[in-house]
Amino acid sequence: MTHRADKMEDYTSRKEERTSSSINKEEEEAKEEYESKIDTRGTKESEKQLLIQESALLKPYRIEVFAAVVDLLNTMKIKWWISDGTLLGWYRNNQSMLPHDYDMDIGVTEDDIQAVWKNRAKLPTNIELQNVSSKKLAAYHLELPPEPESGTFFWLAPTDIISYQKEATRDIWHCNFDVNGMHLSYSEFPNDVLFPLVESKFEGVSVYVPQKPKEYLEILYGYIGEDAVWDPATNKYKKKNDDA
Repeated sequence: MTHRADKMEDYTSRKEERTSSSINKEEEEAKEEYESKIDTRGTKESEKQLLIQESALLKPYRIEVFAAVVDLLNTMKIKWWISDGTLLGWYRNNQSMLPHDYDMDIGVTEDDIQAVWKNRAKLPTNIELQNVSSKKLAAYHLELPPEPESGTFFWLAPTDIISYQKEATRDIWHCNFDVNGMHLSYSEFPNDVLFPLVESKFEGVSVYVPQKPKEYLEILYGYIGEDAVWDPATNKYKKKNDDA
């Protein structure tokens, strides 16, 4: 069975997608193997069901980490918002996590992310913040229940904090990370899609969401309906049977 520390190292090192010029063949193969495991787009139905079962068991721990990070960000009085799969759950699943989601996602501006790192000691002692890079942080729960002897799919409770950078000459924001083959840095988020942020709730926690969440999600994912299917040709989702 893989130890938690090993899985944490895998998660923080492989979830980032680097440019092809800076990654060798072995690293690319390892990244693809890992992403095929944690990304439900590439899993078998039985594996998806395992992920859903695990997510139900670990959901309280994932919310605990998320709430602690939110408290820290609010104490610092910086701009932040839920993003990616967390925002999709908020939008499509009645302000709660998607059943198959395995982490929480938060966006901050590039100017603020290292300030968050410097304030990591303010988090509860059972939560550890890791500095994945100058562009991304990841918080983990250190006191998860023992892993089942039968094996696990993704036995972690992370909250990712990813920075966004504004272009110098246009009111456009870009995410500073590419994840699971989805080139977030290529996506252009107009300033008025993100700001001003809107207060809401997610899993009972007070949160901020982009001003135009549906437009944000469509820029990121493509089609966001319940019948969405992955389109490898575009690295986005499309409506099922669109090609029929």
